[in-house]
Amino acid sequence: MLPLLATTSTSTSTSTPTTTAAATANNSNNNNKNKNKKNKEIHHHYHHHHHHQPPPTTIRRRATTRTTRTTTRTRSRRTRRTTTTVTTSPKSIALNSVLVCLLLTSVFHMSPSVIFYQTPHSWESEVWSKDFGSRLGIRPKSQHAQCAVCVRHRRLLKRLANDARGRSAQMQRYMKHLGRQYRDRTFYWKSRASSRLTTLPDGSKTVCLITDAMDHSKFRFPRTALAASKEFSGFIRPTLDMSAVICHGHHVLLCCSLPHLKKDASWCCDLICHSLHLLGAKMDMREFEVICQSDNTSREVKNNVTARLFGTLVGLHKVKRMELRCLASGHSHEDVDQYFSAIGSEIERHQELATPDCFVQMLQAFHDREGGIRVHEPLRICQLVGATRDWSRGYQIVLDAVL
Repeated sequence: MLPLLATTSTSTSTSTPTTTAAATANNSNNNNKNKNKKNKEIHHHYHHHHHHQPPPTTIRRRATTRTTRTTTRTRSRRTRRTTTTVTTSPKSIALNSVLVCLLLTSVFHMSPSVIFYQTPHSWESEVWSKDFGSRLGIRPKSQHAQCAVCVRHRRLLKRLANDARGRSAQMQRYMKHLGRQYRDRTFYWKSRASSRLTTLPDGSKTVCLITDAMDHSKFRFPRTALAASKEFSGFIRPTLDMSAVICHGHHVLLCCSLPHLKKDASWCCDLICHSLHLLGAKMDMREFEVICQSDNTSREVKNNVTARLFGTLVGLHKVKRMELRCLASGHSHEDVDQYFSAIGSEIERHQELATPDCFVQMLQAFHDREGGIRVHEPLRICQLVGATRDWSRGYQIVLDAVL
């Protein structure tokens, strides 16, 4: 009881000095505890209201649990929405696509035979073939080789799906590549339009021609329904090679040949010279610049033999100027390939073609049909070629041909 009395009345106590010191130490300890407790309360109050410190541990766990539940609900809602979008009925997709088809045919005056809709789904194919087959055809998957640069860009964009900055930078490079090849096409389209006009406003005269070869898998002869029989499966049927020169606004030259004739630079030079000969019969070619468009195949046009021919024609003043243009590799598909596609479709309609002359006669009748193919070129020629000059011999064969 002595410490208690000493604590309550320290000023009037008559106890020993040791007892008074113990009481004073106890009193200071209690005061320090009270001050620390008040400081902690004040600090927590200030920190909670002014610095937005998160609540204690128990409340923090509850908040985390609520956030997790909210995220789960949001993901479930997104999943439901995605499922609803994927499971759209075929009739609604078919209706939307046929509206697009009708818009193209009515506003842009496009022929229904050239409008296609590419789809990998079999049920969509059934819908189109049953209800909208006369308006919209389903194009099969393309077998042509794609541009290596485009494939690389698309693969990188797919890998950078979670990197916004990297995807944006890669998309800019991809768009730059597509813009470059599109500008190349606009140069060809401009020259094609100039070739269809007699004279430009500035007085210049231009002739634009494009040349290419067609796949010869459809030109096996004799072409007959009996070839599907088992008895004829071991027979090897020869194929016709076919190349074309489209001189925009003037003529179309379609040439067929047997397999023994080489399809090299000499073949292409002969076709170009024959096309220039047809033009020279009705106009003075010394006033015209000639622009030749082709793909990047070095076996045909993009080689030294063709460059030597063009230089000799300009040097001898047969033409005013000649230029060879080639589109980017993988982006060289142009109107001449569409022309070949129409020829292939016409061949599929004929089951009995016995000889190469039958092919030539059928194709000539197809070109002479009123309102048919290549309406901008009044002269359309299909012929069988038996031999060509050897343009790789040098200048002598060129001089002998043009002089």
